[in-house]
This record gives sequence, structure tokens and C-alpha cells, in this order.
Amino acid sequence: MNFAIKPQDILELSMLGCMPENPTVFSGANGLGKSEIALQGAREYAKSLGLTPVDTREKIPGPGEYGITWVNFSGMAPEDIRWPVFSDGAYTHRITDQLPFASERWAMNGYTRDTYKGVVICDEIGKEPDLLKMPAQWVNERQWGNGEMVPAHVGFIFTTNDSKHNSHAYELTSDLISRVQMFTVEKDVNSFLNYHVNGSGEKLHPLITLCCKHHGEDFLFTQDYEDPGKPFACPRSMVKASRVLDAPEFDDKSVVHRARLHAAIGTRATVELLATYRAWSRLGNIEAMISDPRKHEDEIKTFAKDNTHNGKQTIASVIAMLVKRVQKDSSQFGNVMEFFNIMGNEEDTVTFVAICVQSVPEVRTQAAFVRHYADNQIFYF
Repeated sequence: MNFAIKPQDILELSMLGCMPENPTVFSGANGLGKSEIALQGAREYAKSLGLTPVDTREKIPGPGEYGITWVNFSGMAPEDIRWPVFSDGAYTHRITDQLPFASERWAMNGYTRDTYKGVVICDEIGKEPDLLKMPAQWVNERQWGNGEMVPAHVGFIFTTNDSKHNSHAYELTSDLISRVQMFTVEKDVNSFLNYHVNGSGEKLHPLITLCCKHHGEDFLFTQDYEDPGKPFACPRSMVKASRVLDAPEFDDKSVVHRARLHAAIGTRATVELLATYRAWSRLGNIEAMISDPRKHEDEIKTFAKDNTHNGKQTIASVIAMLVKRVQKDSSQFGNVMEFFNIMGNEEDTVTFVAICVQSVPEVRTQAAFVRHYADNQIFYF
């Protein structure tokens, strides 16, 4: 059975996954934080045991230390992971030496198979179907595959993408690994925002936060194969984009800065994010304008007078964004109507109201709509 969880659940569940009796699989879209939070959970689990977490890529743990072995299987072929072949006294395949007590070097530092404690985090395990046989052997038979047994106190956490996410991943099923905890990590933009807003993560550029609130789940999880016009990229990519936008010298016309965005989020996302950036930079504090339109009357009138092509694009973006706001909270309709009344463009106001009436029928009962309809009935026939 596969259980759906939110990203904030990964930490606690990965701590449970460090226990040898609870092998755990986290699957889901790119950039959800599966691997990073699993590593964090392993560190927290080590501390709960009174042990010091140690990255086994850097050193062999000794007494009082907990081994965290992280292996990225992305791009690996089965031949990269076959068991030791000695040639001139050296191993010819790289992964063998990383797994606890699969080679002689792990007998150092005073640990034995019976006393060693650690976890193996297998990242991107589902990208090559032939590799899926190995975790089944490690978990079901507790054997590395070269005749060496997995130490009794070693746990396993696997991360992978689901095949439906178009990331060239194959399903890692509970049929393959018996008695495994399987969790699908669901996209959740609120988890992403809470993580960054509450101080745990890196602070986001206000535009990224605004787009997350506006587009919701789609903003963070649209992949390159989807149609143009849909929002941008995964959370990890948007943090990179946020850093570019936050640079004091950022200039949306600079080839260098545009190239940096392109490297972080790709061609289509860069084009769309820059278009949104230009509209956003001209809007000022749109949140304050909507909260108290009369207080910002001069500001609203100034940007409403822009009849250029970019100005019209900005208005179209504003209409779409404010309709979304009313869809989420219909009580906002009155304030938004006040905003459009100050702008004083009948076409824009009617466009906004017509879309709202179709998508949020309850606005028909609000006083702001009744007043508008009384003066503009001709537009609705």
C-alpha cells in the first residue's frame, strides 16, 4: 500500500526509516525535498540515539558515531554496481566500497558488523529497471550481493520519481520489496511557502512568493513537457531563481542575468518569469492597493494611464491575478471592485466582473456587484 504525505511529513518518517525494520520509499515529483529532508531525518535520528552523525563518504564512523551512507544512482548502469572485480589489487566498480561492511575497509575504527549503526539512503533508485533488483536483495535478504551480509543495525531509505512525472523513472513497488513503507510525497505549495517564510529555509524574493500564492500548486510543479502558458518549475529551481532576482544588481534586460535564470529554470520558465517580473515591478505594492484602494488612489491612477503594449499586458496580468484572488476568497470582491473603479476603465472592470461571475457565482449577491450591474447592464446582454 502506498500512502500520500506532504513534504513536512518526510522528516519524521525518515527518522522511522532509519530503523532496520522500517525500510522506506519516498516517491514524487522533482524538487520536493525528498533527499535533503531524508538526510536531515537521518541526522536527527542519530542524535536521538546519542550518536554523532557521520557522512561515510568522508570517513568511516567509529564508536559513538552513526554512519549515513548516501548513494545517488542517477546515471548509473548495472555494470557500475556489480560486485568487486580485482584488477591489479583494486576494485573496478565504485559503489561496492561505499556500502557498510561490503569491503574490508569497514572493519577499521573499532566497529564490528554487530555494533555498527547506520542508514543507507539510495537516491534516484528508480531510473534504471535493472537496478531495482538490488534494493530488493538488500532489504528482503539482508545481503549486499557479494556474499556479504548487511549489518543488523543498518536501515534503508529509497527516493525515486514516479513514472507519471515524466522523469524517466520506473515504479518501485511494494511487490518488489516486501514489508516496505511506501509514501508518495504530494506537491504542496503551502508547505514550500511555510518552510521559507517561517525562517527554516532561505528567504524568497517577493515575486516568487506572490506567484506561489497566485498560481498555487501548478507554479512549483510544472515540468518542461507541459504546454506553454503554464507556470514555472520545481521548488529547488525557484529557490535558484529567487537568488538571481534578489541580487542587488539584478537587471531584467541584462544578458548575464537572463542567462543565469535560464540556467536555473530553463527557456520557457525564464521568458514567463521575466514577463511577470516586469509587470510586478510596475505594480508597486499590489497587496496594499487591494487592501485599501482609496489610500493608494494616486498610485493606482498612475499605472492605469499606461496605454503602451507592456502596460496593457500588465493590466491583463492584474485581471487574471485578481480573479484568482476572488476565487480563493469571494469576500475580496468588494475591495477589488473599488480598485477597478479607481482605475476608471470600463472594459477592464467588465472583463474582471464577467470572469468572476462565471467562476464565482456567489459574487452576484454582493453589494459591489449589484451597484456595478445597475450601471452596466448593457454589457451583459
